[in-house]
Amino acid sequence: MVERIVVYDTGQRLFHGNRILDPEFAARFPGASFLPILKGYLEEQDCTMMTADVFLAERNANVEAFCLSEAVSPLTRRLFDRAVVPKVVLSGESPNVIPWFYRRLDTFIRPFRHAFLFRGFSSRVPSSVTFHPFLWPTSRNAMLEGPPWAERGLLVMVVGKKHRYMIDPKRLFRSLARASINWSKWRYYRTVDPLLCFPDLYEARLDAIAYFCGRADFRLFGKGWEQKNMVVSRGKRLRFHAAPEECEDKIAAMAEFRFALCFENCAFPGYVTEKIFDCLLAGCVPVYYGAPDITDFCPKECFIDFRDFRDLGELEESLREFPQNEWNAKRQAIREFLSSNKFHRHRQESLASELARCLLE
Repeated sequence: MVERIVVYDTGQRLFHGNRILDPEFAARFPGASFLPILKGYLEEQDCTMMTADVFLAERNANVEAFCLSEAVSPLTRRLFDRAVVPKVVLSGESPNVIPWFYRRLDTFIRPFRHAFLFRGFSSRVPSSVTFHPFLWPTSRNAMLEGPPWAERGLLVMVVGKKHRYMIDPKRLFRSLARASINWSKWRYYRTVDPLLCFPDLYEARLDAIAYFCGRADFRLFGKGWEQKNMVVSRGKRLRFHAAPEECEDKIAAMAEFRFALCFENCAFPGYVTEKIFDCLLAGCVPVYYGAPDITDFCPKECFIDFRDFRDLGELEESLREFPQNEWNAKRQAIREFLSSNKFHRHRQESLASELARCLLE
C-alpha cells in the first residue's frame, strides 16, 4: 500500500524536526497554529505530515509525497529531486522582509499548483498556478471584555524591537553599518521592481513610539526595548515614562487599554496580519496603518484609520477627546465582526481545511 505524505518545507530551522507540528510549540509563533490543525485534518484522510528535514532523512520507499512550501527554502530543490510533488506554496511573510522571493515570484512558484499569497501579488502568479488570497489565520474568535472605560489606560503598542533601521548608541558603528546595508538592499528592490514600491512602515512605527513614549498613559510591550539601552530614531532618543516590558499574552495586555497603535511592517495590498486581529480580540480599538485595502478585510467601524490624521499630534488630540459612546459603538462593531462569516475566513481552521483540500485533490 502506498503511503501518502505531506512534506512541510520551511527555511526556519527552529521549525525542523516536526517541532512546528506540535500545538504547544506552534502557539509560540504568530499565525503558525494552523499547521498542527492541518496535520490533524490530513491524518483523518490517512495522510501523514512531516517537516522537510525529517522526510529527507528517511528512505521513504513506496510513498506518494506532496509539498507544502513556505516560500522556498534551501531544501526545496532536494525535495523535488526526491519526486515530491509541488502542490502548494504559501507565504505570510512581509514583502519588505523577503523581497528576493517576491521579486522572482513567478519563477519560484511556477512548479506548484496552488499559491496562497497576499492579494497584491496576484498579478505575478502564472496562469498555470491557482491563486488563493492569503488570509492571516487567527486562533481566537471571541473578544475579551476587559475593564471598563474609566479603568483603562489610553494607548498601548505591542511590538518587538526590530534592528532594521535602528541606531544603537552603544554599538554605533555596527548599527549604522547594519542600517545602511538594510536601507541599500531595500532601495535596490524598490528601484528594480515597481511592485515593491510601497511604504515601509518601520520608520513610521518608530516615530510613533518616539512621540508617545514619554506619556504616562502610553505603554509599550515587546522584546528588546530595555530602557537603559536607548535607541535613536531620526535623531530622537526614546525616553520612556514607563519601562517597556515583555508580555506572555499580548491580547490580555492590550485589554487593559482603550486604543492600540497597530502598524504593519508595510503598506501593501492584502498584507493584513495578526496585529489588527489581536487588537480586536483584546477589545482594544486599533489605530491602524497598513494595507490600503484594509476595509476589505475588516469593517471600517471596527478601527481608527491612521491615514485620517495629519500627524501624531492630531491623532493624540483625537484619542484624548474620543467620546466613550463612540468607543462603545466600535466595540459593538468588533463583536459583530468577530461573530460573522467574514471573520470566519480568518480562522486557522478555515486555512487548514482549504490547504488540505488543495494538497490531496
